Amino acid sequence: MEPNLCAELRGLCPLFLLIFVEVAALGLPIAILPIITTTEFAQSQYGAPRDLYYLHEGGECAVGSWTPATVAQRDQIPGPVPSAPACEEDPDGRFIPGAQATVPCCADQMAPFHLSYPVDSCPTGLDGFSDDPASNFFYPYLTACVNGNGYAAAAIAYADAARNVLTFFAGGAIGAIADAQGRKTMLAIAEIVASLPNVALYLWWLYPETFSIFIYYGVRALSGLMNSVAVGIAYVADKTSEDNRAVCIGCLIAVAAIGFVSAPIGAALPYSIAFAASNVLNAFTIVWTIFAISESLPPERREPLVWANVNPLRTIGVLVRSRLFFMLTSSVLFNSASNKGITDISPFVLQQSFGFNSTDIGYLVVALGFIVIFIQAGLIKPLIACLGERGVIIFGIAAGIPYYLGFSALSFDGRRWQAYLLTLLFGGLSTLVFPATSSLFSRNSGEDEQGLA
Repeated sequence: MEPNLCAELRGLCPLFLLIFVEVAALGLPIAILPIITTTEFAQSQYGAPRDLYYLHEGGECAVGSWTPATVAQRDQIPGPVPSAPACEEDPDGRFIPGAQATVPCCADQMAPFHLSYPVDSCPTGLDGFSDDPASNFFYPYLTACVNGNGYAAAAIAYADAARNVLTFFAGGAIGAIADAQGRKTMLAIAEIVASLPNVALYLWWLYPETFSIFIYYGVRALSGLMNSVAVGIAYVADKTSEDNRAVCIGCLIAVAAIGFVSAPIGAALPYSIAFAASNVLNAFTIVWTIFAISESLPPERREPLVWANVNPLRTIGVLVRSRLFFMLTSSVLFNSASNKGITDISPFVLQQSFGFNSTDIGYLVVALGFIVIFIQAGLIKPLIACLGERGVIIFGIAAGIPYYLGFSALSFDGRRWQAYLLTLLFGGLSTLVFPATSSLFSRNSGEDEQGLA
């Protein structure tokens, strides 16, 4: 590694730690959300009872490891005999799955054995269950849970769409203020804003009668007014040379990917502890920013704040002022919209169609994180040297196409290995677009526009 690159990366270590912890705070509940929101909307919007316990005495089962039924098996009557882990007996004498279980258990205390469903959540692998009472895979709340899954996926998608629109229009104003006031203040405010969705989620979990889940979605949408990663990229641009900028931005993204290692930890913890821990980590990021992050833009390099520059329309003017910027802006918009859309919806598809539970989703997120680390830290510089920044952008967009189309096709009847292949290979390669685009924007922007670009 080149000496100046090593020095620049060392100077960015406090920022890297900040982003790592912020993403870890986000990652703790990320694998839990599809399960708890699907169940919440099945109950609140589609009439499923609060106690979802059901013992299917009209079917049979065997004790073993649970494997979700395929669509073809589900349609057979009564169908193959499913295997499931043995049930536990609760204080009321019911044979039920263990705490936070998201798959049925087999009640082997009676003959014949019967499937018993989770008490407090819809099961995963909903596409493998049947609404026909004669089926071994019958589940009476199937329709409510399927509808709840779709409602939850739509809610998160709409909230993040609104958040991204706010980020787009507010980004220029925030960048102009950061160019005048420095990066550190804006980073601290961004960390406070980033913590608010987790606060809202925890309050809803603790006090569901007082706080609606829709408050969480509203706060999540409004958090787009401040984006710590956008300010972080401007921070990286201040601290790095043009030749190393794409690599350093890639390392920032790689560090963020490492933060998602918290996802399976959150899935393994009791939900209340996972939510509380995420808020503790958010509090740490605020304190760390105030006391450990140095200012990257000294006063002599700052531009006076011109209120006309805070106009959100100026952002659009800067981003479309030349053919290069227009093409870069277009590629970022379309790539980000498709990438963010599939990222939001895929956990719900994995839960419903592939039978992924919270732990499965957590491990997939971690595996993707390590793939992104390898790509951003090991591949991006030689790829830029070989293809150029524009070539890397095209390559990343091309890699994303089979990812998006493949996920759409597999949601009807796919296999787990196919979901892993699409996510880890093509999903990982699609992350090349952002650092290459950010580097090109930064390279072709003036010093007073680094926050805007």
